[in-house]
Amino acid sequence: MPPQPSTDLTLRAENAELRVRLEKAEQMLRAIRAGELNALVVEGDANPQLYTLQGRYTLQGREAEQNRLRGELLAQVSDAVIAVDTEERITFLNAAAERQYGVRAGDVLGRKLTEIFTPHWPSQEAEAGMRTALSEHGAWRGELIHRRPDGSELHVETSASTLHGPDGAGTGYVASIRDITERHQAEVALHRNTALFSTLIEQAPIGTFVVDAQFRLILVNAEAMPAFVSVQPVIGRDYREVMEIIWGAELGGQIVGIFRNTLATGERYISPPFTETRHDLEVPETYQWELQRLTLPDGQHGMVCFFHEVTARERAEAALRLTSERLNLAVKCSQVVLFQQDLELRYTWLQNPVPGFEEPNAFGKRDTDLMERAADAGVTEALKREVIRSGVSQRQEVLVHIQGVGRHYDLLVEPQRDAAGLISGVTCAAIDITARKRAEEERRETERNYQALADASSEVPYRMSADWSTMLPLDGRQLFVSSDRPLADWGWVDQYLPRDEHARVRQAISDAIARKNLFELEHRVLRADGSTGWVRSRAVPILDENESLVTWFGAASDITERKRTEEALRESDAR
Repeated sequence: MPPQPSTDLTLRAENAELRVRLEKAEQMLRAIRAGELNALVVEGDANPQLYTLQGRYTLQGREAEQNRLRGELLAQVSDAVIAVDTEERITFLNAAAERQYGVRAGDVLGRKLTEIFTPHWPSQEAEAGMRTALSEHGAWRGELIHRRPDGSELHVETSASTLHGPDGAGTGYVASIRDITERHQAEVALHRNTALFSTLIEQAPIGTFVVDAQFRLILVNAEAMPAFVSVQPVIGRDYREVMEIIWGAELGGQIVGIFRNTLATGERYISPPFTETRHDLEVPETYQWELQRLTLPDGQHGMVCFFHEVTARERAEAALRLTSERLNLAVKCSQVVLFQQDLELRYTWLQNPVPGFEEPNAFGKRDTDLMERAADAGVTEALKREVIRSGVSQRQEVLVHIQGVGRHYDLLVEPQRDAAGLISGVTCAAIDITARKRAEEERRETERNYQALADASSEVPYRMSADWSTMLPLDGRQLFVSSDRPLADWGWVDQYLPRDEHARVRQAISDAIARKNLFELEHRVLRADGSTGWVRSRAVPILDENESLVTWFGAASDITERKRTEEALRESDAR
């Protein structure tokens, strides 16, 4: 049967197409042999495959010209461009890709993509997302890490698009790969510097806040937060608005002007003493503050302000100054000698010095240098050294000869400590008690005289406390019951007086105390034998140097017989 005409036409068309393809193959072979075209034969799963790179050889026709233009454009792109087939074999890479991955195109064409880098994804989900995007949308964009064969890593930003054949089927994909390693490192450094900067601000021991170039508050540490109590939230707020809320429009505007000048000029600003009434709280507050321009982690200028809210301190310092002034006045008007000495007992400070110890003669000297008698200095320095050694205060009466005259001092020595709590010397107070010591001696002499007089007489001597509530031990001399211990709380009244005499005797005592003068009274007493007798009691007050009552010294005379005689006479006269 003769063949169908349509079949003949089909065969002729196929033969013509084969001849064209054969001619192209022969042209390519001649170009490869002439070195005009780089090519590589790769054994595939089924048949060998030929891969070509753009060279000096060009195909004829419109399609070849378009391919040539695309190749030249891709060669000029600064980002790496790599194309792969469906098996992820490299079908194209430009010069930027060669430089980025340290390979030659002729060496890797047709090889697996993993031979020039291994992708490391942030997660398995990220990798799956890339494949889904290419499959369903034909495009994907994202960041990942490429690890090169030498172990070095690149952070890359990749934009991939699916490649399609004439029939529309996917033939692979082409990717534009940008090396963002430096950008990533800069971002990491920026993040680290931002975190460090924030930590430094937050941990600053004083109030600290940061304002950026747009005059927004971007950082406020915990120490500074109380100052912004009426401005919440504060982060991100316009600084002018914040200042006007706290200090009012006029003063707030002045403060903002200072900030603008520092931002523009970089000049550091240290505020003079700043005490104003807050607009929001209506209370006066005192601040010390300092302003500096700085470069923020993002590279822009900003301003950091350090401040102390010292209202309480200012008030305390004012109160301390007032107290100190009062103390100084009191010390100057008193006879107390105040001074400090270091660990070597050299004088460093003096107030109300005695003759021979005046400033500045005494500074840097010791008691051994200034006192007239070495024995006096030996006593005072021994006391002070004991305080330095033990850290315990000491108080002692000492004798110091000044201009040839012995003077008595009540010396108090306290350890002086530095800021670390270590002993750095002594602080001392000395009160001249010479007059008191003389008065005490005179009083003792008077008492001795009274005692001697009483001993030489038949009277019973006694001593009472200043208010007469206590009688000291008593030798009753057979008139009274003796007592070897003091009789306190008016116990002596019950011991030696009949009850009906209590009121009369105590009234006479009160009158004598009020006058600070002689006590004299005749009254009945309880005698040692249990009987009731009479005595004439006389007592004189002993006063100190300040005319204050110290004690009473008295004597009681037995007048029982006289009183009996007087009673007998009255009875006789009555008859």
